[in-house]
Amino acid sequence: MGDIRKQGNRIFYGWIVVLIAFLTMALNYSIRYAYPVFFVALEEQFGWSRTATYFAYTLQLQIYGFMGVIAGAIYDRVGPRVLFPIGATIVFVAMVFCSQLNSLWQLYLFAGVMVPLGTIAIGIVPHTALNNTWFVKKRGLASGLATAGLGVGMGISGLIGQSLISSLGFRWAYAIFGIMVLSVVVPLSLLFQKRRPQDLGLLPDGDRPEAEAQDIPLHKRKKERPKIDAIVDQAWASREWPLREIVRTRRFWVFFAVKFFLVFGVYTVLIHQVHYAVGLGFSKMAAAAAFGITGLVGALGKIIMGHLSDRVGREVTHTLIMILAVSGILTLMSIQDPSQAWKLYTYAVLYGLGYGAIAAILPPMLADVYGVKALGASYGLSVLGSGLGGSLGPLFAAYLYDTTGSYRVAFTTAIVFLVITVGLVWIFAPRKVRLVEGRAQARARKMAPAVAVAGQETVVSSDYAQVSHEREEARVRED
Repeated sequence: MGDIRKQGNRIFYGWIVVLIAFLTMALNYSIRYAYPVFFVALEEQFGWSRTATYFAYTLQLQIYGFMGVIAGAIYDRVGPRVLFPIGATIVFVAMVFCSQLNSLWQLYLFAGVMVPLGTIAIGIVPHTALNNTWFVKKRGLASGLATAGLGVGMGISGLIGQSLISSLGFRWAYAIFGIMVLSVVVPLSLLFQKRRPQDLGLLPDGDRPEAEAQDIPLHKRKKERPKIDAIVDQAWASREWPLREIVRTRRFWVFFAVKFFLVFGVYTVLIHQVHYAVGLGFSKMAAAAAFGITGLVGALGKIIMGHLSDRVGREVTHTLIMILAVSGILTLMSIQDPSQAWKLYTYAVLYGLGYGAIAAILPPMLADVYGVKALGASYGLSVLGSGLGGSLGPLFAAYLYDTTGSYRVAFTTAIVFLVITVGLVWIFAPRKVRLVEGRAQARARKMAPAVAVAGQETVVSSDYAQVSHEREEARVRED
């Protein structure tokens, strides 16, 4: 990871923040993504219908969505060292209650209401504000590394979750997931979490303060990152953008629509893929393994696509990941029987690379357009859109399955919704406010032919560097 830069002999603390975010979200989202695995066990244990069972997930995402803006606003006020331990404790208590459930109303209350009150507090909303405060030039990469935890969370819930349920039962599995969250998130947050680089006397991306940079000999400055102007719309980018102003812009509601259609489509398939595979004749462990692979590949997809979005732009990257996601769904729909296991795992790879990258590029998109002043609250409000989409999509698919015995219409609808988001992201157009690092470097090369910008370094022409070096030495001798 050549982008993880050291300051002196120390790694930039922003990457420590990213690592903590990765671990926190891995455990947190193992709870959400455990639902498909747990629901198979709950249906067998209690004989509930698929629609009745999945309503708990619908309720969870609705609560999660409505609480997003509140969690973001609380984060903006108190920071991670207060909010994260409280959220982890709520998750632990809720999961212990889930381990004792015996009726639908308990499932709805414990899993549908209590769990999201905790997971929203340690989820992507506050981490979006946190990570984008520490990084500007490498927002996509940092977001990809942090949100890779979501994919690992799927791997935990799919592979480990099914193993725990098979060996210990769903009750102990619920409790163990809660214990993992409490024992890791609370100490990490209290001991190591930092809210902003300025608290440690640092700047975003590990850049040096201007005064410190002036102390560096001229012939060595070529090793420093160039100060490239990435702003396209100066009037827009120079504004403070509090939440009350953000919600008055058409752009924000386009982003809100992206979140709704995207998560509706993604979760329609993702949450039902275990049931779908079991219905085709695959074993529960094979179906859970494919689910876990989707998440683990998604973790890799977040890192790759997050970094790619820093080079080629958010819009181009989103288009690519939607192509991968749609290809994965079509592959899944083409499976006829368990003899085509290769198709199931091909789906897992394609869908993982596609859907998995979504969480990596959406937060930087919003930060590129509106900055970080109210990013917690604004991204939290957009989660209302994803909460509505994510709650309605799986319920829609469950209802169609209960009435028709098929997922085909639901999965086709998911494809249509994912395609719609491609056009919406191009309309949202973060590139028209701020260029990503790669595009900004390309523009700098065109505007200043004498300066070659390569990777993260500005390489000055050899003649100019030599003259500058000689001038610096002469000035030192004169002094």
